[in-house]
Amino acid sequence: NMPFRRFAARRWTALLVLLAFLLPQFFPVPARAFFFGGVSIKDEQEMGHKFDVMVRSSLPVVEDPEVSQYVKYLLDRLVKALPPQPFNFRATVVLHNSLNAFAVPGGYAQVADDVVTVLAERACDLATVDADKLKADIQGFEEKLGNLSEDDARRAYLYNEIAWCKLMLAQ
Repeated sequence: NMPFRRFAARRWTALLVLLAFLLPQFFPVPARAFFFGGVSIKDEQEMGHKFDVMVRSSLPVVEDPEVSQYVKYLLDRLVKALPPQPFNFRATVVLHNSLNAFAVPGGYAQVADDVVTVLAERACDLATVDADKLKADIQGFEEKLGNLSEDDARRAYLYNEIAWCKLMLAQ
């Protein structure tokens, strides 16, 4: 009698586990972020704003209007290439020699002043952009990528060059 009870208990347990996996298939629920219990757009905007305030209070920020205007111009060009977004994107230029650039929820981005300097040095008059040459460059970079292994450090450089060419093409 005891082995039958254990067998029946295992069958019921297996049935309950099976139901637990199948019920969502028949009665789907909206996707929610697992760790945060769901993150709404408003939550993302609030998190991004809080992080932006923290960055501005703990790192020196470049307040030069010319630099800010240039970064806003580049950011606007990047955002224009995206599908519609629920955020207003904004960028802060920070003085930091270890950071490059990073984005946080809610449309906030922080860019190091060194990156702005490099971008400004590489910038050229858009009227002189040769779209055919840029497309050929992209194709060449993509072919080189195809010949490199996944862990080859030169991949980052090629991705950077492809992104720069695409940015120049996104007028």
